[in-house]
Amino acid sequence: MGMTMNRIWILLIMALIISPGIAQNGNSLDNGVPTSLSELKPYRSDDDNIWYDGEAGIKIGGVQYIKGIKLEGGNNNLYFNLDGKYSRLTGSVGIDDQTTSGRRAIVSFEGDDKNLATFNLVAGDFPTDIDINILGVRRLIVKFSGPGYWAGTFVDLIDMELGPTV
Repeated sequence: MGMTMNRIWILLIMALIISPGIAQNGNSLDNGVPTSLSELKPYRSDDDNIWYDGEAGIKIGGVQYIKGIKLEGGNNNLYFNLDGKYSRLTGSVGIDDQTTSGRRAIVSFEGDDKNLATFNLVAGDFPTDIDINILGVRRLIVKFSGPGYWAGTFVDLIDMELGPTV
């Protein structure tokens, strides 16, 4: 019996040491629940025309969305410190109904200076669902660009969630 209790204690200690998310500061790693990208907020952006969640007024294809990030025009990048704590980025991306039909934008997701995914968007289309592997990524950059002058083009990141590392 003493040998069995020792093994239990050793396994318990190993689980506490090895388990990701133990003693993290209130993020999704504590409880296995995804973290909203809009709640994490970028540590830097290249433009001030950014709105979050309810203030954003996100609407694509006639559907209103509550959670998300909305950006207007210009070549804009959002920089997020993920510190390797997440495994997946899921959600949708599209051009807001507020934008003139036919306008285009490109949204790219880069992790630690490597392109993870790129989406070519057209105003008037429905949102595109995304599911990107971000395991081990420390810095995520979401890059927005478009052809020529595109002030008045609004790009939406909808219901973006960072899945915890398991």
